[in-house]
Amino acid sequence: MGLAAALSFAAALPPRLAVAVDASTGSDAIGQHLAALAVLGGGPWAPPNPEGGHALWLLALPAVLLADDLQELMALRAAQAALIAPLCALAAALIAPRRPAQAALGAGLVVAADPGLLDTLGVAFRGYGAPELAAAAALGLGLAARGAPGGPALALLAALAALGQHPMAAGLLIGLAAAAPVLRLRRGPALIALLLGGLAYLPRLLTLVQQARCGAGALACLGAVAHSSSEPAVGAAGLLERALHDRILVDFGGSLSPTWPGLLLGALLLLPLRRARPPLLFGIGALVGICGLGLSIDSLRPYHLRALSGPLAAVGAAGLARLPLAAPAWGLLVAAWPAPAPLPVDRGGPARGDALAAALAALPGPLRVDAAFFDGPVGLEPAPVVLSAALSGQPADHFTAVGPAGVVLLCSGEAAPPDPAPGRLLLTLPAGRALHFADRPSAAGWLRAHPQPPGQVGGALDWAKALHPDDPRVEELLDSPP
Repeated sequence: MGLAAALSFAAALPPRLAVAVDASTGSDAIGQHLAALAVLGGGPWAPPNPEGGHALWLLALPAVLLADDLQELMALRAAQAALIAPLCALAAALIAPRRPAQAALGAGLVVAADPGLLDTLGVAFRGYGAPELAAAAALGLGLAARGAPGGPALALLAALAALGQHPMAAGLLIGLAAAAPVLRLRRGPALIALLLGGLAYLPRLLTLVQQARCGAGALACLGAVAHSSSEPAVGAAGLLERALHDRILVDFGGSLSPTWPGLLLGALLLLPLRRARPPLLFGIGALVGICGLGLSIDSLRPYHLRALSGPLAAVGAAGLARLPLAAPAWGLLVAAWPAPAPLPVDRGGPARGDALAAALAALPGPLRVDAAFFDGPVGLEPAPVVLSAALSGQPADHFTAVGPAGVVLLCSGEAAPPDPAPGRLLLTLPAGRALHFADRPSAAGWLRAHPQPPGQVGGALDWAKALHPDDPRVEELLDSPP
């Protein structure tokens, strides 16, 4: 099993490192790392946005502590994401009634090659770390099915941690509730799991209490958060059809990948075995839970179902392992299947952020880093640049969003960029350019005189909350332009 898990990780890591080079560095993608930076600075563990997971910072903390720039940060996140393969492999080995090593290798290879998981890594907000934690929950369930005392606690804590990454992962708790009656848990481990689970849920509960105090009544406040990305016009049938169609076909390039026939056959082979019922019920219950939760708030996306990749692959491989060599053959077939390579989300984004951060180190502080979007897609954003600067060791007091400061303006989408004054041009990149101004009035005057009025100016609030979490003036900033 250990060798199969190691081989699975070795298969999962290279494609994820390739995705990390062009991964998104937008505020939604790096919000988890900004939140970790804020916690390290003594700030609250609140999610970066109201509908976000309350524990995003926790999974991001190791990378923030170890990385020296954005490129290292994304590489460490890729390695973390690759852990889904060995976790899934170990879960399959525990579930398999026969040939556990073959089950482990098959399951690990299937998730290592899953194009949907590569897309989730590149875009980040389509699940963050929920898929890896769902695989850890499946591992805990496998341990529990074999009578390991710590299995129930691991399953419940991992599911709650996945909920902390993405609210739709609450469906995993439905899966655990479906599996619990057939697990035949001993009283002691079950009580310990519930106690630890209750403690782990407290941060989420406190987040909900805080969100319920928006002034419009608790139900109205929570409903506004829950429906912030709803699509009522699509309808329940349309949402469900789109989610299943895109997850089964579109994620895999429009053709029926051998992932799905293998999964179905493996589940059918496990069905007669009593010991295999908990993971089967967990997978079915979690699928029903995620779909039901999404339909209840008119917000079910195909990428929500990717959180189940690990548990379902473990079930499929464990069932196929009843047939000699069927599980590893399934994994190899899925890995060799012609699936689309993930498109670059932000080509060279991490390297670009590091280059801009290095240029800031030579400027006198304090600095306010803002962005001006003139036309087209967002090219340069302030948050990843300041995050890179913080990772590289630039002190927090080198940056401020309130009070007097020099201004670095990241400009994107200028149709005909006017010539800057001598010494003002800091850096020119394919996505735009960075200009340095002595103070905020100078930056504001330049923007007013620009022949192409910017569509949006701002962006300092995201990094200011992370670097100065205890400064009450930051909350009053409201992202005011320079």
